[in-house]
Amino acid sequence: MAGAYDAYRLKQRADETGKFNYEAYSNALRQADAIQSNGSRAVTVQWEEMGPDNVGGRSRCLVVDKDNPNILYTGGVSGGIYISKNGGTSWEAYFNQDDQLAVLPITSMIQTKDGDIYVGTGATIGENASGGEGSGFLGNGIYKKAKGSSKFEMLTTTYNAGALSPSFAFSATNRMAPDRTDNATVYAATGNGLKITKDGGATWTSAPAPLAGGSISTVVVAKDGTIFAGSAGKVFRSKDNAASFTQVANAYLSEGNRLEITVSDEDPNFVYALGIKAQGSLKFVIQSTNGGETWSQIGFGDPLTMLTFDPFCQQNGTQTVCQGWYDIAFEVHPKDKNKLFLGGAARFYTWSPATGWLQAAKAGDFAGVADYIHADMHHLAFDPTNPEIMYVTCDGGIFKTIDCKKGFPYPQFCLKIGISILLNSILSQHLKQEKSSVVLKTMERISFHFARTPSKHLEK
Repeated sequence: MAGAYDAYRLKQRADETGKFNYEAYSNALRQADAIQSNGSRAVTVQWEEMGPDNVGGRSRCLVVDKDNPNILYTGGVSGGIYISKNGGTSWEAYFNQDDQLAVLPITSMIQTKDGDIYVGTGATIGENASGGEGSGFLGNGIYKKAKGSSKFEMLTTTYNAGALSPSFAFSATNRMAPDRTDNATVYAATGNGLKITKDGGATWTSAPAPLAGGSISTVVVAKDGTIFAGSAGKVFRSKDNAASFTQVANAYLSEGNRLEITVSDEDPNFVYALGIKAQGSLKFVIQSTNGGETWSQIGFGDPLTMLTFDPFCQQNGTQTVCQGWYDIAFEVHPKDKNKLFLGGAARFYTWSPATGWLQAAKAGDFAGVADYIHADMHHLAFDPTNPEIMYVTCDGGIFKTIDCKKGFPYPQFCLKIGISILLNSILSQHLKQEKSSVVLKTMERISFHFARTPSKHLEK
């Protein structure tokens, strides 16, 4: 089950109350920064990466560079930004990121129309980040790499200088969406409201009610400027640049806060939304062909058939375990409004009006097989210059297909990354002092997340 190993390791980090102390964690990060800045670290310690180098780590985001699609950016839920310069064949830790970003959980990433990249932190989507058991960790703000710059800079108005807290909006940036025409406008679905910047991240304001507060699960900006957002299991729409939001699809309510929305780039009238049931199984997939005015259901969560069509459920002995609250990868093809992709716990599906729902890939001991994707899928990203290339991020790294359109409904996948711990780069930043126990504790957190995936599932 997702997060079981993380929960076990979190118990080892709990204080005497059985909780993870976020204030102590914040203090540890700041102490590590102080050690580095005051020059008290041991300068003679040299670290060399010894492997393993084929160990997958969880990723919830990926950006394909709009100007050079061979350049990919992703982030680890256990921290750090990674870059590939050859379409995912090889990866390395991004060289110019500060110490905190290298260990903060990264969960969202976007690129604006002019090429700025924003990175959101905080792993709370379907993950317990309250300090109890679970695999979630709070983040602390949004980082930005401006076009032409090499460094990811903290946006100071999204940073909390005090103890980490779920009440601070930017402790969980679940999703972000760039405006399609204004490079300086970005929308952030946070743990406490939909936030908007119109000056490139210098300042942020809250969206009007009902999206001013509460956890916002997702936000999407259509090609025609219409904004869709998910909150409290409901679909909201704005047609006036976020001046107001109105609930649409009123007949469909996701049980719990997890709800996903995707809009066609080919035709923004085609909008899809997905909701789950309280136990984590599929409740509905709905489609609108008129920009959200009316909706029809195209995916049904039927308990009698959930093992033949429910991407979020799998058999665990005699029990059926569902976790749609944790892993949903859901996108419409950017060049075909009638081709839909949906990944979940252990299966990956495609849909079109002609084919219906078909299983295109699955998890299990099938590494190297064309229809294998590691379990727990979180995000889909398309190459903006080649409609055949699609990436899937999951708990086992990143998978790639080069025939998602012409191979539809059965595209073939290959594993393109098993994010390694990259000890040489990360340890050199964070193990500055041999006897710094607080930094060692931080590094322990990094290593256990990236070591979750068995190597037999990965490319050699």
